[in-house]
Amino acid sequence: GSTASRSGHSVENQILDSNPLLESFGNAKTIRNNNSSRFGKYMEVNFDKKNNIKGCNIVSYLLEKSRVVKQGLNERNYHVFYMLLAGAKKEMKKDFALKPPDQFWYLGQSGCFEVDRRSDTKEFEEMVAAMNNLAITSAVQTQIFQCLAGILHLGNLSFVASREVEGGSRAAAPADCRRVAGLFGINPDSLERALCFRETLVNGESTMTPLSPEKAVDLRDALSKYVYGKVFDHIVKLVNSSLFRGKVALNIGVLDIFGFEVFKVNSFEQLC
Repeated sequence: GSTASRSGHSVENQILDSNPLLESFGNAKTIRNNNSSRFGKYMEVNFDKKNNIKGCNIVSYLLEKSRVVKQGLNERNYHVFYMLLAGAKKEMKKDFALKPPDQFWYLGQSGCFEVDRRSDTKEFEEMVAAMNNLAITSAVQTQIFQCLAGILHLGNLSFVASREVEGGSRAAAPADCRRVAGLFGINPDSLERALCFRETLVNGESTMTPLSPEKAVDLRDALSKYVYGKVFDHIVKLVNSSLFRGKVALNIGVLDIFGFEVFKVNSFEQLC
C-alpha cells in the first residue's frame, strides 16, 4: 500500500517505507525501464526468539554516480531531483532558487523530464511521509534537499579562461558561484579556487596548478558525484539508525542487485 495509507512507526512499516525512500534517490528512468534501480542493496532482516521481526540493517553497493552529471538520450537523472522541483513548497523553491527541470544542465541534457504514469509531486509527498515515519526530522530533510539543490546549481556553473592566470580558469558568473557556495554552506572564493586549481602535496609543500575551463568542468562534475554519493550514504545511515532494535536471535538476508544495462556510453559503474 502507499505510504499515506500506512500509519504508525512499527518496525515492519518502517522497513516497507525504507524501500520507496531509497528508490527515490537510487532509481531512475532508463531506456529499458521507467523505475530502474541504479544501486545494489542487501537487507538483513532481524528476528527475535519468537520469530517476530525486530529490526533491519541495509547495506548499499555501487551507486551509479555518473548518472548525476550525465544521462543517455531519453533517460532521466535520479527521481528525487524531479520530485523536489515538482513537490517543494513555495518557500523552499524560493530559498533554494528551484526552477523547472529544463533550466538545470544535469536534468536538461537528455530531453526527458517526465515518466509515464508517474506523478513526481505525489511521489515527493509520499517520500516525505516515509521520511517522517522513519523519524528523519524536518530539519534534516531540509538539509538533504538543500544539498540536492546545491548539486543542481553546481551543474549550471560554467567557466571561462582566467584574465590573471595563464592557462587557468574562473567561474563565468560569480553570482552562480555564490549561490552554490551558499547552498553548500562554504566560502564562494574557496569553492572557485577548489574547482579552478588542482592542489598537489609534495613533501608537505602544497602546489596549486591552474586548470583550463574544460578541466574545471570535469572537477565540478566530480564534486557533484561525490556530494550525491555522500547524501545517499547518509540516507542509508539514517534509515539504519531508525531500523536498529538491538541484539537479535536470527537474521534473514535479502540481496537485491540491479540489472546490468548497456548504454551508448558505458561508465566505470557499468564495468563494475
